[in-house]
Amino acid sequence: LGYNIKSSAQLKKLTADLKAAGKNHLAPFIGVDQEGGLVQRLGPKQGLRKYPSAATIAKSGTPEAARQVYQSMARGLADHGLNLNFGPVVDLSINKRNPVIVRPGRSYGSSPDRVAEYAGAFIDAHASNGVLTAAKHFPGHGSSKSDSHKGFVDITRTWSESELIPYLKLVRNGKLDMVMVGHLFLGRFATTTGRDPATLSNGIVNGLLRKKLGFNGVVITDDFYMAAIRKHYSLEESFIRAINAGNDVIMLTGVKGRSADPDKLHAILRHAVDTGRISIARVKQSYDRIVRLKRQLFVRQDRARETRKAEK
Repeated sequence: LGYNIKSSAQLKKLTADLKAAGKNHLAPFIGVDQEGGLVQRLGPKQGLRKYPSAATIAKSGTPEAARQVYQSMARGLADHGLNLNFGPVVDLSINKRNPVIVRPGRSYGSSPDRVAEYAGAFIDAHASNGVLTAAKHFPGHGSSKSDSHKGFVDITRTWSESELIPYLKLVRNGKLDMVMVGHLFLGRFATTTGRDPATLSNGIVNGLLRKKLGFNGVVITDDFYMAAIRKHYSLEESFIRAINAGNDVIMLTGVKGRSADPDKLHAILRHAVDTGRISIARVKQSYDRIVRLKRQLFVRQDRARETRKAEK
């Protein structure tokens, strides 16, 4: 997140230690929010450059020019041992007063085709450097009137199906590694009588994303320490419901004075499996998706190393 990284040398040692701790050949996902603009966790202090926001890049140049910018960004991440960037943002700039996506310049624009084109440049640049990406925030945060970091967000009346188009285009072009689901309530796809956000909704994850759009890759949640989840659900309830909704990876950040306890979380999930609240088949489904993506990552990293050698 940036506050816990003091220098380039420290970051490289941290990522190397994390990779060395594994007992098999499958590297851990080591991710960061490195969009550019206001959302860039690592900068000059940590040995990486500052980059423009998505809005600035889309206004100032072509997708090919954007690709060159993102090549530099991705190479910097790879050089520091990071292998997953939580981007690109594929939310549409629909509500000009949107406080979390549009006003901070995190969207490439209001045109679904344009957003998909620039997002594709972001993804391609990272892939060529052996870095995975996670398109976000499904099913769309650009029309919302409020911020899911701060509380419950209902997009039922503001959301439109055009917000799905960038995902559909990227799925059809085989570009998506991961999709990050946002804590956004969208009533028309709800499968329960409650007001569960998309991260806890089988109708959104399995119904809309997997069945309707055809995405079969890894689905990751937005941070479960965000108020949209933390203020309304217990940790145990939210984890179990997220897994049963079809998510493969749950993001839970350890921020200042509030770090996650891996042993506690593992115990919650193990107990849920032992008592039948989560099926073994559901666990295996996610395991298979994660392993498949990690093997793809290994191949990409190998190709990136060969390309770097050829450049020298």
